[in-house]
Amino acid sequence: MQDVVGSAWETSLKGKGYGWAGDVRFLRRFRASPYIQLILNYASLPQNGLILEAGCGSGKFSLAFASVGHRVVALDFVAEVLKGVRAAEQALAGKWPGQLWGYCQGSLQSLPYADSVFDLVVNEGVIEHWLEETARLEVIAEMIRVTRPSGVVAIIVPNGTHPLIRFWEERLVGFRTAPPMTHYSAKQLEAELSRSGLQEVYTDGIYPWRSWFRVPPWDRLYLVGAALDRLIPLPRVLREQWAINLLGIGRKG
Repeated sequence: MQDVVGSAWETSLKGKGYGWAGDVRFLRRFRASPYIQLILNYASLPQNGLILEAGCGSGKFSLAFASVGHRVVALDFVAEVLKGVRAAEQALAGKWPGQLWGYCQGSLQSLPYADSVFDLVVNEGVIEHWLEETARLEVIAEMIRVTRPSGVVAIIVPNGTHPLIRFWEERLVGFRTAPPMTHYSAKQLEAELSRSGLQEVYTDGIYPWRSWFRVPPWDRLYLVGAALDRLIPLPRVLREQWAINLLGIGRKG
C-alpha cells in the first residue's frame, strides 16, 4: 500500500530537509519538558530501554531519550530527514550525552520490524496527517504491533480544538507547509488509542498558557506564557482545552 502521507512529506521537504533539532541549551530544556517527562513518568522504562521514534522529524525526541541512557532508533519515511538527524547528532558529538542506537528509513504503515520489539514507540506531529480514521487506527495498530507486551505507545498531536487553531494554521509556517491534518480533541485521541487496543490510556495537554502567545503580535509575550506554564499549573481539563499539543499514551496488554 502506498504511504500517501509519507510521500506528501517527501514532496514538502524535498531539497530542504527538516528543521534543526536544536543546540545543547535547547535540548536540555526539551528533555526537562512535559514532552519527555510525562512519557518517562508513565512508561517506567527499563534501564537501557529500546525506543522507536516512528516519524522522527528533527530527531529531538530521539536525542532527548538517548541522553538519559536509552537505546533509540530514529525512523522516518524521508531519507533527507534522517540525514538531518545524523548531521545534528554529529554536530552535538562531545557536547550532548548518548548516541542514537540506529537509523531506519521506513513507512509507519508497515514498520520494518518484527512483533514485540520495542519498550516504547513514540511520535509527535505524525498521526494526525492520516485523514481517514480507519487509516489512523491501522497506523496506531502498527505501532502497537512492534511494541512488546506491557510496553508503551505515546502519540503527540496538535490540539485541533484550541480556540486559536485557525490562526495557527494561517500564520505558522509549520502548519502551512505540512500535509492536511485531523483536528484532534483529547477525547478523540483517547478513543482512538483505546479502539486500537491500548490499555490504561491517559491523555494530557502540553503548555496551555504558552498556546496563547504563538502568533504575532502576541509572540512578543511568549516568555510570559512560559512563566505561567511553570508557575501556575492548570487542571488537566484546561490543559487539554488550551494546550499547544495533546499527548495520548497507553500500554500494550
